[in-house]
Amino acid sequence: MSGKRNGKKVKKSTGSVACLIAKAIRPIARRLSYLVDESLKQPGSWRCLEIIYRNEPRKMLDYFFLNSSSVKATRNRLRILQEEIRKCIEQYSQISNPVKLVSLGSGPGHEILGCMEKFRNKVVVKATCIDKESSALQYGKHLAVQQGLSNYIRYVQGNVLRMNLENAEHNIGVLSGLLDYFDFETAVSVLKQVKDKLVPGGTVLIANMRRHRLESMMKILGNWHLVYREPEEVKSLLAESGYENIEVWLEPEKVFCIGSGTRSA
Repeated sequence: MSGKRNGKKVKKSTGSVACLIAKAIRPIARRLSYLVDESLKQPGSWRCLEIIYRNEPRKMLDYFFLNSSSVKATRNRLRILQEEIRKCIEQYSQISNPVKLVSLGSGPGHEILGCMEKFRNKVVVKATCIDKESSALQYGKHLAVQQGLSNYIRYVQGNVLRMNLENAEHNIGVLSGLLDYFDFETAVSVLKQVKDKLVPGGTVLIANMRRHRLESMMKILGNWHLVYREPEEVKSLLAESGYENIEVWLEPEKVFCIGSGTRSA
């Protein structure tokens, strides 16, 4: 749309229009969607992910959002990362005891908790989950106790941009959704830090969202502002960070890039 000011055509700011739309529809959407309400409180929070993972619609619009491609893709991301972690644990258990994992921006650590049960009484797996949200870590501790895994998983509060990882060498590093919030330089810096704490031949597993059909709706209704990346960009992140044997693929909904790389042996 355009208007005139002092005889000149002036384009209205698309950002201003989006803000007006958001102000108009957010109150309605919050009443009709538990997920939207939680997302507006804290976009991308672990509580939002809990709603997505449980997939139990509570309000009218939740039936739509929980069955949308981007939300299905989020559940795919969890499932695929759990599968990849299991494969890595099986691989490293042949040469390492215990197998050590670290997850950055872990939330409650669903990717870790979801695969550790399989190795109970078979392989010793030690995991460290790092997140800045104390509530996410407390909930993770609760889940670990429920599953009888509290002796094998440690929760550490901290901002990954302002802390050094412990000196212990890890076999596997996991970054599920964390890089979506960082520009290229920051993402590379974090990935290098992870690489430096991996054993030679250790593996990093990452996931990053692509641009998708509901991107605009996520911004307007959920206030989500992410750094979207295509597969080649995810490859560039891993390559610039010094990883080898890089692989990047899409989950079934083609919303998330899943990537892996190894530290040189």
